[in-house]
Amino acid sequence: MVLRTNPASIDQFRELVIQPENSDRLFELIDGGIVEVSPGRTSNSGIGLLIAFEVRLFCRENRILGYMSGEAGTYNIQGNVVAPDFAFKRTPLSDYYPDPVVPE
Repeated sequence: MVLRTNPASIDQFRELVIQPENSDRLFELIDGGIVEVSPGRTSNSGIGLLIAFEVRLFCRENRILGYMSGEAGTYNIQGNVVAPDFAFKRTPLSDYYPDPVVPE
């Protein structure tokens, strides 16, 4: 469901998603449009967990410092706010919303 079709800034997006009535809803900002995202299928969630498990093992075996997030983690990627099913980056995860450091 598209909530706003005229271009919204990241600040306007952030204002919308922090409202108490939106605490249980998922949103993304795509090309300035605010889109409500429905929860994914359990099979999609399982795939993300499997990828995270394998990446974690690889990093541990090769002594690579890395951080991972799932579908609840949002990132600012070229002005879009997206929540990938799996993300990996070498910098710590951020408390800032959305995380300004793009995952690898």
